[in-house]
Amino acid sequence: MDSPNCVNRQDIKQCSLARLGELVAPYLLDAFGTTGRANGTAFSPAEWQDVFLTAAREEMHTLDDVVSLGAPIFQDELSQVTPEARRALEDAITKDVLLTVVQELPAVEPFDYDTVNSYLRDLRGRFKTERGVSGRQVMFTIRSVLTGTLTGPCLVIVMILLGKARCLQRIRDWLASCSQ
Repeated sequence: MDSPNCVNRQDIKQCSLARLGELVAPYLLDAFGTTGRANGTAFSPAEWQDVFLTAAREEMHTLDDVVSLGAPIFQDELSQVTPEARRALEDAITKDVLLTVVQELPAVEPFDYDTVNSYLRDLRGRFKTERGVSGRQVMFTIRSVLTGTLTGPCLVIVMILLGKARCLQRIRDWLASCSQ
């Protein structure tokens, strides 16, 4: 049953997605001018919003948290990168991980949860086996470039919400900025 206000973490978790969507819509519209970014993803607008709200709901403590959680997904360019994410991007393996992703991600089809999850699991395994790099290092590198932070919703969810083209663009932009 929905809480009438969905104002704290417990209420938010118990709120239906439809009600939560109604409650966060003013925050999203004010911050981003829209309540969804389904273009370029495998989702219809309604499916995209359900996936986004399900992921955000797990991280939200208050309704306005949707803005900080949504920023990396709604904005075309990252507005900020946390110090922890910057440190993760200073890792010696960063460029190799990102070049590998740029080369391989175009072939990941369909760009849905299961396929992206399988690809990332395989990528982590290859870097661990071939280069002795932890899966955590691989994932933190990708997450840092895509979201500007080491925390937030599941990376697979972030990637499918962004869509393949936006993921590749962010990685290419970061690689280009490093070669300047």
